[in-house]
Amino acid sequence: MRLERATQDGQLNPNASAVLARAQGDPTAAKDLALLQRRLDAADLSEAEAAALHHASFEALDRLNQRPEAFAHLIEAHRLQPKAAELEVLLARWADAAKTTITPLPPTKTCILPVFVTGLPGSGKAEAVKLLAQAAGGAPVQDGPLINEVISAALARLVHLRPLKVPREVLYQIAGLLRAGMAQRIKSAEVYIDATPAMIPHVGLICAALPEARVVHMSRGPVQSGWALLRQNPSNVGAWPVGDPASIAALQRADATLARHWQNLFPRQFLAFSGDALCRSSGHAAHTLLENVGLNWTAQCTQPKQHTIHSWHRYAAQLVDLRQAVQANRN
Repeated sequence: MRLERATQDGQLNPNASAVLARAQGDPTAAKDLALLQRRLDAADLSEAEAAALHHASFEALDRLNQRPEAFAHLIEAHRLQPKAAELEVLLARWADAAKTTITPLPPTKTCILPVFVTGLPGSGKAEAVKLLAQAAGGAPVQDGPLINEVISAALARLVHLRPLKVPREVLYQIAGLLRAGMAQRIKSAEVYIDATPAMIPHVGLICAALPEARVVHMSRGPVQSGWALLRQNPSNVGAWPVGDPASIAALQRADATLARHWQNLFPRQFLAFSGDALCRSSGHAAHTLLENVGLNWTAQCTQPKQHTIHSWHRYAAQLVDLRQAVQANRN
């Protein structure tokens, strides 16, 4: 049965959510979910295992359109994996980034166009990345190692400075390492696309070190983005450290604050775009995005579309608190 494939030696299979979600329309679905509940009732579960099982139940029940029950499992998954301390560290790091003093390096002639895409889950980031890769002739998309290694190493040398002031020689070092890393990763291609998660605190260093770079920051309505954050699996490595309306609102507020800060400092390089506008059928925003980055619409490009399956409206009755919390950021 599916539940047996979702567990291995009594432990939850990392793919349990996908296995159980395929229960939609299957006559064995009820039996699978009953067995899953029995596993949740076991006394030997760790909190991490229970959280993963609750999220698997959410995914399965969501596909079956049993929304109140699905939502209850989702909230329990987050309760069992509290991340308040991680969020506090992240918000402090993002706040420090806005105080960093940076003098950009002069422009340099290069043969690579670096494009960095940032944004919270549900912001339209995935759609923007797909469009950019199409316009760049199918350029591969990077998602972490280069930015994290280069920027983290540079910041480690400056950690004693408060507020952070980045010396020119450090910027030159960052520029050299980034350009070498980009060239190595894309071989003979002309466009480098990077979608590293949680990149926004590093945007200032990227823009200052690489004047030729373009940074695309995606955002969408706060409720849709908030729902994308809430429905994530808190047990996954790299999950955003949020799980309740207040923490989601705080993260969105910090993201918007940093975005405004970088746009003020680097108006030519930092491009703010709406995920909702990008997916409109007119295609105007999609063409504008490519034009501002320095790319052209090609035969490979397809108009981005919104995926309604994960729309927050399906859970409107359960998301009253989230809606109030994230919309309060606009006041």
